[in-house]
Amino acid sequence: MNQTVEGAGEHVQTAAQMALDTETIDGYLGYLNDGLYVARAFDCA
Repeated sequence: MNQTVEGAGEHVQTAAQMALDTETIDGYLGYLNDGLYVARAFDCA
């Protein structure tokens, strides 16, 4: 997730940090499968 944060927008950074804070496989998968794309959409809007 550190690779997605470098140069990312505010929403992507927040979503990545939230996933890291959960420290669960479900949290990581949720970020990779959905959270990243939703956050990118907000950053691009």
